[in-house]
Amino acid sequence: MALLIRYIRERHITIAKEMALETFHHYQHLYEEFFSVRFKPIPIVDIVEDYDLVAGSVRIHENASRWYFFIPERLTEWELFVLLETKQWLSPNTEKVVIRNKIKELTTRKGIAEARAQHLYDLFMQVTCGYGLLEVLLGDAKLKAIRIHTLNKVSTVKVDIEHYGECNTNLLFTKEFIDTLSKKLRHERCAGLEPCSIRIGDIPVSAHVKDEAGQHLHSRTIKIKK
Repeated sequence: MALLIRYIRERHITIAKEMALETFHHYQHLYEEFFSVRFKPIPIVDIVEDYDLVAGSVRIHENASRWYFFIPERLTEWELFVLLETKQWLSPNTEKVVIRNKIKELTTRKGIAEARAQHLYDLFMQVTCGYGLLEVLLGDAKLKAIRIHTLNKVSTVKVDIEHYGECNTNLLFTKEFIDTLSKKLRHERCAGLEPCSIRIGDIPVSAHVKDEAGQHLHSRTIKIKK
């Protein structure tokens, strides 16, 4: 009986994850617009590890190379609408209380529960005022470091994961995100030869921004280490 209960529980978890992935694929363009990131296709084979984060899940794939695939938390179409509508309406000097009221207005109109509305507000503030997806990734206890390399507006993201070492990821941060991140880090005086110590969310990290410019290229590398 215990084995049957365990099997049913694990099966329910698997189905829930597959539904989250299906929802993500269906609304992927909306996720990308809100998070300012592009997601590479996520395969369903060669999975060596699969685990949850606070606001998403991770799949580690290993074939010819190692991959760290991040899948955002499941959001409904209306929840994505609320986030994008608020983001498009936002101005640089908008106060937090005004943002909260805007999200409350939209969620009430769409019949979204109060607790869920609070979660959307927290997620919105994390993405627009915080470090966005980086905060979610750094919440992964197995992740040791993130390296973002941008060459002529095209970015690649690699992570250092416990037990697996360096892994490619399915994340391609947009120029908008990289520029915003660089400004925040420079504000913390992280540009230069030595990394600086800051906090991203509740996590202390060391961060470093390095720029290299040539006649036909511009390269920027951002390293964040826990």
